[in-house]
Amino acid sequence: MWNRLGIKWQLILIMTLVVTLVEFTTLFTVLNIQKIQSKETALSQVEAVTKSLNNDFLKVILNPTTDAFADISYRLSAFNDVNGIILVNDLNETVYKYGTDKNIKKK
Repeated sequence: MWNRLGIKWQLILIMTLVVTLVEFTTLFTVLNIQKIQSKETALSQVEAVTKSLNNDFLKVILNPTTDAFADISYRLSAFNDVNGIILVNDLNETVYKYGTDKNIKKK
């Protein structure tokens, strides 16, 4: 069948396949780069939140009162990108949870 096609159509099909392959390779590469950058951005935002609220987290762990929980919830609400946080102690027990379970990915 391939020999029955003219050289023009053979070249068109080959070029179409090459262009399609290059497109898929480029899209896959861009997708991987975007995933890496998104992960790096998320980690840097987590570090910023942790640094800015480190003393408040410590206060909640050491003195778990309603006032401390309300204060940390209010401060976390200022960060629009924070969907949820789970704060655990040394025994890996949950001390504080901010957000709903579906917003927090457990790992």
